[in-house]
Amino acid sequence: MLQTGVLIVDYGPTFQGTVVKTDNEIVCVVPRQLLPRSEASNNMRELVESHGGTCGNCSGCPLGSWS
Repeated sequence: MLQTGVLIVDYGPTFQGTVVKTDNEIVCVVPRQLLPRSEASNNMRELVESHGGTCGNCSGCPLGSWS
């Protein structure tokens, strides 16, 4: 399953993101300050994968593509 969009929000410096599955889609809520290849982004990628997603496909996502 691939995502096609990302929601970028600012819930403060301690928010590390969340992933919600609705119907057959995954909604990622990613903080603006998330740095690629950081521990927080690794955790977020694992969360996406735990919901059956593939990270790095959403245009403009701070996680970006690692390929």
